[in-house]
Amino acid sequence: MIFGKQLVKSIALVSMPITVSMAFIPACTSDKPAGAGVVEAVAPTVPGFDASRVVERIGGIKETPKWATGMEPMLEEKGNVIYIQTLTMEGNSRPEACVKAASEMGRAEFVRQIKDGITAAGQVTEGSATSDVAIESNVAYLSNLKLSGAKVSERYWEKFEESDASRNRVLKIRCAAKVAISKALLDQQIRKATETNATNPEIRKKLLEGQKAFLDQIAKEGTVPTEGESAQ
Repeated sequence: MIFGKQLVKSIALVSMPITVSMAFIPACTSDKPAGAGVVEAVAPTVPGFDASRVVERIGGIKETPKWATGMEPMLEEKGNVIYIQTLTMEGNSRPEACVKAASEMGRAEFVRQIKDGITAAGQVTEGSATSDVAIESNVAYLSNLKLSGAKVSERYWEKFEESDASRNRVLKIRCAAKVAISKALLDQQIRKATETNATNPEIRKKLLEGQKAFLDQIAKEGTVPTEGESAQ
C-alpha cells in the first residue's frame, strides 16, 4: 500500500509541470496576427454632393442653349429687345406647365425691368417718385405698361438630377422663356407713355433721356443700369 501511494504521488509530481507547460503553449506558439478574430465596425457610406446631370432635354437636343442659362437676362437681338426668364420646379411638374409659368413671369418681369431701368438711367429715384405727383404718375403708368406686341419667341426645358441638402439625388425641371418685342415698337410705347403722363417738362426730359440711355445700354452690353447709375 505504501508503495502504491508513493507511486501515485510520483506520477502526480511528474505530470504537473507537463500540464502547466501545455497551458502556455497556445500563447507562445500562436502565429495569428494581433487582433485576429475581432470584428471592427464599418462606417456607413455617405453619398457626396455630386454635380448636377441633365437627363432629358426638350426635343432631344444635346446641349443647353446659351440663351437659356439666363446669364444675359436682357439684351438686343435682331432688332428686338429680349428678356429671358428662367424657372426651376420639382421634377414631377409637367414641362408645359413650367414653360407657361416662365412665360408669364417673363412678361411681368420685363415690364418691371423697363420701369426700373428707365427711372434709374434718368436718375429718377423711388424717393423722388413718392414726393412728386408727376413722377409718381408716370412711374405707375410704366409699371402697368402692357407691352403690346411682346411675344414668347423661344421656349426651353430640361430635366436634371442634383444633390439636395441631405446629399440625396433629386429630380428637377428647369425651363426658360424668351420674351421679345421690337425695339422700335417698345421705344414708341414708352415714349408715348412718358409724353402723355409726365406733365412736368423737367421730369419728362429726365425720363426720355433715361429711356434712350436704357435702350442704348441694352444694345451695348445687354445690361440694365442700376438705380443711381446713368448710362453713358
